Amino acid sequence: MNTFNLRQRRPSRRIRISTCILALLSLAVLGEVYLRIFPSPAVRIQVLDHHRFRSEITAEYDPVLGFLLKKGVALQGFPHNSRGFIGPEFAVPKPRGIFRIFCFGGSTTLGAGVDSPIYSYPALLQAMFDKTPLSGGKKVEVVNGGVFGYHSLHTAIRASFYPDAYRPDACVIMDGLNDLDAVRALTLDQLSRFDAWRGLGRSSGSDPVSGTASWALALLKRSMLFELAWGSAVSSGYEPLAGYGIERIDEKFRLFGYRDNLQQAISLLREKGVVPVLVDEPMRMAPGSSKTAPASVRINSDLEELLRFGRERIRSENALLAGENETLLIDPQRIFDGFLHDAKAVRRAWADDLHLTRYGYYLVAREVYRSLLEDKRICRELGASGPLPDSELDRLFDGIMAWRPADGAGRISAEKALDPSGITVKGAVDSVPDKDGWAFYGVDGGGTEGEITLTLDSAPETFKVFPRILERDDSVVIEKFGVNGERTELFALKKPENDDLWSPESSWYEVTVPRDGFPAGRLVIRLTGKNAQLWHAGRAILFR
Repeated sequence: MNTFNLRQRRPSRRIRISTCILALLSLAVLGEVYLRIFPSPAVRIQVLDHHRFRSEITAEYDPVLGFLLKKGVALQGFPHNSRGFIGPEFAVPKPRGIFRIFCFGGSTTLGAGVDSPIYSYPALLQAMFDKTPLSGGKKVEVVNGGVFGYHSLHTAIRASFYPDAYRPDACVIMDGLNDLDAVRALTLDQLSRFDAWRGLGRSSGSDPVSGTASWALALLKRSMLFELAWGSAVSSGYEPLAGYGIERIDEKFRLFGYRDNLQQAISLLREKGVVPVLVDEPMRMAPGSSKTAPASVRINSDLEELLRFGRERIRSENALLAGENETLLIDPQRIFDGFLHDAKAVRRAWADDLHLTRYGYYLVAREVYRSLLEDKRICRELGASGPLPDSELDRLFDGIMAWRPADGAGRISAEKALDPSGITVKGAVDSVPDKDGWAFYGVDGGGTEGEITLTLDSAPETFKVFPRILERDDSVVIEKFGVNGERTELFALKKPENDDLWSPESSWYEVTVPRDGFPAGRLVIRLTGKNAQLWHAGRAILFR
């Protein structure tokens, strides 16, 4: 009987190599999945979300855009629809008969600075089109695509897939401020790594990349693992913290690629038949140095230098892009420049150093509206005879035109109060004081109007007052008495339209007293409407 020594066969070399490759590929896939689920320190994510907005309560991480607005949530009066945009729902796929305008941009497109999204510029643009007669059988639909922190790179990425997803007919792009913010926040080292990653695989005249190689590089670049490895391996020659802030701002702006980003966005939109429109983002920076402006309208020196650079560089880049691509360019800055040396005009247009008020956003919407309807192609497609005149729009939006912001915020100490020699209350009732001793007069529940009359021995040049209203029927009016009993209005807080928003709490308004003062020594504060309030601290009603 023959005995055989059975030996276990060793896998062939080919099988062993294949197994190793398969294991490595499996690890790579698992790593890629992990990095796409959890925030990555990859080069592109650093640039897309340098402020880590993905950690905000209203945002979430996204491997393509860095972060997105969460769907179906609301915060501070700004609801997100089911697709993660500010504003009402819209249909996908797009119904017939809809001319859809998508607005790309950051927080100034979203509407930061106002109390309600109805005062964002896309919402106001929608309202303007709603009031415009159109005979083309189409309805204009404006989508607010603004996301806080988004800049030109986000615009380029969104332009690559939004046309297929949402079928816009036109895209209005207003970038700039967030590009400046990103350039300031990132270092030269970070930006040079990003520029090197972005430049990998680009074709050049001397060494063109073949179609197959270009496809492979494009696929590789989309890998989060590659971005992570590339960001660690590339040596830029810069110190890790070199160029932080506004140091070497011109070089950093070039590396960031604002112009390349928007050129890519314009080309991608055009390929899909979408009309691209550029808008110069208004900046609170007058031509030349802001040191010539009154102290009350100046901004901090670092932001001043950043905006001065941005005002010239971004407008120049936009002008070049518009000229080279024959693209519509809208410049609202020329209107805002007229406000920049007047403190009250600045407060009326700007909510802070960067964001606008409802009036500021109205001016942007008005410029975009007019420019779109002066475009022959758009006008013909909509069947419009042209835009409504500015004067007509101002009349239709009289609530915004009549709106005035508070002149300041924060309660004032009683030591700065004007002490009246007499107070007479008629048709008004006082509330229970809060823990700080402040209360408000309101109209008596059985009436429609109340009056508080103050007797003053002397007249200041100005004084401050704390009124609040909610609805269109509410008002707080201050009048002075003449020697013959006639009344002259000095101040009025009114609402020409309902927006379900209280005027700001603990905010004061400054009232200028005429040169003749108070001839009869009396002022009357008239409250109208169930929600009209006049806040005070004991006898302290008017403040220096």
